Amino acid sequence: MAVHYRGTSYKTSAGHPYPPTYKQMKNIVDKLIKRKKYNKIFLCTEDLKMFKILKKIYKNKLIYKESYRSNKDDAFKIYPRKYHRFKLGKEIIVEALIISKCEGFLSTETNISNFVNIIMNNNKPKFYKIENGYNSTNEYYAMWLWYLKRVLPSFLGGFRKSIQISNPKFN
Repeated sequence: MAVHYRGTSYKTSAGHPYPPTYKQMKNIVDKLIKRKKYNKIFLCTEDLKMFKILKKIYKNKLIYKESYRSNKDDAFKIYPRKYHRFKLGKEIIVEALIISKCEGFLSTETNISNFVNIIMNNNKPKFYKIENGYNSTNEYYAMWLWYLKRVLPSFLGGFRKSIQISNPKFN
């Protein structure tokens, strides 16, 4: 199973799908491993915190490429290596091609999930779309809503403990 977690900027980007919280992600991955009998997880993420959490939990089940990861939304603001932007593009294209060879694919709707769907022409892998709602289109509210929703109980507008997973054909 492949997991693509867009975390850093998706948490604060106006109008974008909310990424799952760390607890939600663990619950979803555990559920899919149990139901579908996946024995390996290919992780594609730029979010260093999520990477470390899943690496600690899934240990030798986790497969990944050494790609750029950060705790902040700074991939296009700070250039820590020569040809950084070129390398970001190359890394994600290689990871998308790997994802396309996996049996299952868990992701929110992203450009990468759409790209994988296009190159595979809806054949494989089986998509599991995380549906956690969408951020506000107001850029000032959007900067804070994910962080607020992750600590609020669901009856006060926080994220649900278990979230919707569908098996769509991404548009």
